Amino acid sequence: MEDIVADAQYQVRGSIVALEHPQFGELKMPTVQPRFSGTPSANQARARSGAHTDEVPGELAGLSAGQIAELRQAGTV
Repeated sequence: MEDIVADAQYQVRGSIVALEHPQFGELKMPTVQPRFSGTPSANQARARSGAHTDEVPGELAGLSAGQIAELRQAGTV
């Protein structure tokens, strides 16, 4: 991975971006592939593990706070 991040071709193509993570600082990661000229994409996501642990099962899947707590206790989330 270290070689890929340092590779000149990846850098010139913009295939590796640096994102700021609130806990780990700067992280270098691949951009979304493939990229098309008509639909340019920038890595704007500032994802962090667990950021949406309650939102996804609660708001999107319709689970109650109690159900989410059970999943958490079981080690599922």
